[in-house]
Amino acid sequence: MGLLNAKNFVESIQNKETTFINFSNISVKMTNINGKITVKMKEGSNPGKIIYPNDPNWEKAKKMLGNKPELLQYETEFLNGKHPIPQKKSNLFVETNSFGKWILFFVLFCLIMLVIYFFSSNN
Repeated sequence: MGLLNAKNFVESIQNKETTFINFSNISVKMTNINGKITVKMKEGSNPGKIIYPNDPNWEKAKKMLGNKPELLQYETEFLNGKHPIPQKKSNLFVETNSFGKWILFFVLFCLIMLVIYFFSSNN
């Protein structure tokens, strides 16, 4: 057991918690850029993701990062509605009719065939 896991195990016992979280396969990173806090968490081989105080994994992340004042302030402000979750824009484009592409392809094909025919008939 690493130092962080040992510390958290002892704290879990002291706080009379019923579960213990093994942090050996979890990595949490907090960045504070111009007062904008971002917490990223990666568990095992899963891809990393940004988590917010309303995420089920927030307590794990908070326990790993410790009681940093800026993290606790961010959590309080988030829960009071000061930091909304950015909405993800959809980049999905659904084409309903591909008939136009085929017409363009057909016209280009015909033009190329005409040019080839023209040059081959002159020789």
